Amino acid sequence: MKKLAILLGAALVAASPSLGAEITGRITQGDGNAVVEVNGQINDGDAEQLREILHNYREHGIHVSGVRLNSHGGNLRTAYFMADLIEKNGMDSVIGLNAYCDSACFLLFLAGHHKFVDSSAVIRVHSVAIKGQEDESSEAATTRMARIFKRYGAPPSVVTKMVTTPATGLAPLTMEECRAMGATVFGHYANN
Repeated sequence: MKKLAILLGAALVAASPSLGAEITGRITQGDGNAVVEVNGQINDGDAEQLREILHNYREHGIHVSGVRLNSHGGNLRTAYFMADLIEKNGMDSVIGLNAYCDSACFLLFLAGHHKFVDSSAVIRVHSVAIKGQEDESSEAATTRMARIFKRYGAPPSVVTKMVTTPATGLAPLTMEECRAMGATVFGHYANN
C-alpha cells in the first residue's frame, strides 16, 4: 500500500499541465525497484520534476534503476540537467519498442549507466540551435555538446553526425553505433 501511495504521488507530480514531458514512475515487478518513464517534449521544469520523483522514491527506500525514453527532444539545457540526474543516480537508460529518442533526448540516453535499445527504436541527432537560430553561439554550444557526447562514450561517427547535421535536420543512428557506445540492442532485429 505504501508503494502504491508513492507511485500515485509520483504520477501526480508528473501530471502538472505546465510542464513538458510526461514523467512518471512505476514499481517494477519482481525486484521492487522503480523505473521512470519520460514521454514527450522535454521543456523547462522537467529536470525539477525528475528530481522530485527520484527524491520521493529515495525517501521511501525504493531504488530507481532506470529511465525509459520516448521523446522527440526539446530543451537542451533541461535535458543536460536531467542527464546529470540520470548519471549521478546510476540509472540505466532504455529506448523501447517503436520508441523515439531524438535531439535532446539522446543526451538522457547517453547518461545511462547501462544502455538498452530495442532494434525497432529510432534515435536521431542534430546540431544545436539557440532560439531557433544557428549562429556563432549555437556553433559554440554544438562544440560543447560534442565534448559532452564524447565524455559519455558516443563514438566519433555519432559526434560527427551531431556536429554536421543542421539543427533543422535529423541524422539517424545505426544499431552498430549504439553497440559502439556500449548499448545492448534487443528485439526482433537485434542481430541485424
